[in-house]
Amino acid sequence: MKNLKFVLCLALILSFVMSVSVIAAEPSSFLTQASQGERFDFGGDVGYEFILNEDVIISALGRPDNSNEGGMKEEHTIYIWQVDTEELIVSATVTPDSPVDALGFRTVALDKEYTLLKDTAYRIVSTEIAGGDSWYDIGTAPDGVSLFPGEIGVITGPKFTETNGTFPSNVGPEVDENDGYVGNTFYYITAAEAAAAETVQETTAQTTETAAVVETESAETTEVVTTAPQTADYTTALIVISCVAMMSICIISTKKVFTK
Repeated sequence: MKNLKFVLCLALILSFVMSVSVIAAEPSSFLTQASQGERFDFGGDVGYEFILNEDVIISALGRPDNSNEGGMKEEHTIYIWQVDTEELIVSATVTPDSPVDALGFRTVALDKEYTLLKDTAYRIVSTEIAGGDSWYDIGTAPDGVSLFPGEIGVITGPKFTETNGTFPSNVGPEVDENDGYVGNTFYYITAAEAAAAETVQETTAQTTETAAVVETESAETTEVVTTAPQTADYTTALIVISCVAMMSICIISTKKVFTK
């Protein structure tokens, strides 16, 4: 009976720890800060090309909020295109009412997750209006570099098209690495993180199922060996007690098992 309770405790602790690990996998922004700009003389889709060094799964897009001008005033559709196929991977629209994150981007969640592959060129652009919201132009940052990608990839130059919603085939002037137009971003977790989270979820489900079996066996054993009608209903108690409280009980139970 003690061994069954001990196994149940360990199973519940493992399930709790794994659940916390899944929650910890939060999406990251491709760009680590929003770049501000003063250019607004062009109408079309403008942005940059990038290449990743890991497969990623994206869940949201973002455009700089123009905090230097009091915030975004128009809607902007953001597109991600795959270069070798000229295929549109995803698009979504940010508005002046879209939430602003801590990095300074207006963000929009995608209707589903999309995968971007490593060692593959993509172009991310946003719809801009002549005379509308300003955007970052190449080579105008004080340090000579406009955009700040994290370690997941590199920016390979400015790209644009004069026709909204079409593949941005036009190449901007040659610039240093990690320079481009506007500074739109996307939010991602790596494919490795996603696979690990899926494994954890499957393991947690299996652990919970095992714990339920052990709990049932424990309850059945108690029913066989006791004749007292007022015996405590361990099944009901285990359902009601929270994970945190159960962890405390398990620690105490474990100590008793090993000291006897």
